[in-house]
Amino acid sequence: MKIVWIAWFCLIAYNGYAQITFDNVPAPELKITQVANEVDLNSIGDRSIVLEFWATWCGGCIEAIPHINELAEKYKGEIVFISVNSHDSKDKLKKFLNKKTFKSVVAMDNDWFLKNELKVQAIPVTFIIDKNGMLRWRGYASQLTTELLDKYLKTNVILPPETDTINLQYSFLHSVDKRKVNVATKIEKVIYDQFQSSTKSLSMEFEENFLLHATNVPLNYIVKLLINPPGTTDAKEILFQGDSPIDYSINYKVESEEQGAKKPILYQSIEKLKELYDFSMDTVTLKVDVWDVTRKGRKLSKHQTPEDVETEIAMKDEKLHFNGMTMKEMAYYFSLMTQEKYYYGGDDQTRYSIVLNEVKDVAELKKIIKKKYGIKLKKDIKDIETIRVKY
Repeated sequence: MKIVWIAWFCLIAYNGYAQITFDNVPAPELKITQVANEVDLNSIGDRSIVLEFWATWCGGCIEAIPHINELAEKYKGEIVFISVNSHDSKDKLKKFLNKKTFKSVVAMDNDWFLKNELKVQAIPVTFIIDKNGMLRWRGYASQLTTELLDKYLKTNVILPPETDTINLQYSFLHSVDKRKVNVATKIEKVIYDQFQSSTKSLSMEFEENFLLHATNVPLNYIVKLLINPPGTTDAKEILFQGDSPIDYSINYKVESEEQGAKKPILYQSIEKLKELYDFSMDTVTLKVDVWDVTRKGRKLSKHQTPEDVETEIAMKDEKLHFNGMTMKEMAYYFSLMTQEKYYYGGDDQTRYSIVLNEVKDVAELKKIIKKKYGIKLKKDIKDIETIRVKY
């Protein structure tokens, strides 16, 4: 099986950003509606701006609020901190503000203007805009340290993160036929220019030689790929706890000339990453809010494909094509698209091919797949066996 995902799908398939610096990139106009701690944007003067993109339902965003509050207090008069919400309604936002204290300006992103202009594909994410209206930095709030800001305010310099490379050559005995399997792994922490939108890709080859080659993605997404490689029929829920040691996107390549060694190579690759980056894994059962996926009527039957059709996800004519997918596989990729959990509990192993426009949220996906393919989504709570990854 060979699967190649284009850049757009990789962007939405994980929640993570590299820490990068910008050179001569103008920031977009701040088209926002202020909700709390309002400031006159025309009177900012020589102050820099920090934009923190967040939402009320985003756990990582909520965890970052105390840190942003501390920075807003410390650098009052030097930096204007704006917490930008592109997802929640004004009423929901105001209710949330009754429970949580913000020292930053809280604002709504009008019609996703800033989200689209800054190519925000996952949250939380933070930007620095200098006094001249130029983008200078992007990363996590946790990476926005007082050391970084003190140096920036004093020298007007933000140094890009350092890069390094890890090469691993190792072998192991196949658990079934006891043959020796040789594996080569290369990991590079790489910083790309601007928004990196043209540099994200993923290719995998399992039919003959083993190859997994991911360009410009974070460690957590690599772990997801190794646990749930494309084409898996029983994707596992994954919960990440603690802080990933990788601040940057990475290039990750694993290859072997051995045939029929997919599962042990995936297992050994995870074990090597556990050693390198000091994380553990166990299995727990958790109650998870899910969208229950079911079929209604015969609309989907019209899109049935032969069993030997190659499983493929590809972007063609600005539309996302799912080829040769079972219902369970489609539910898994719906989860990647909207970052919410979808669950298919049926036994339909028929393979289908469907085409979707780019979707922004569950509501849009729900409308499209029901009308065109007769696939229904219903909110539910399920006991889901979950692999817990702890740093």
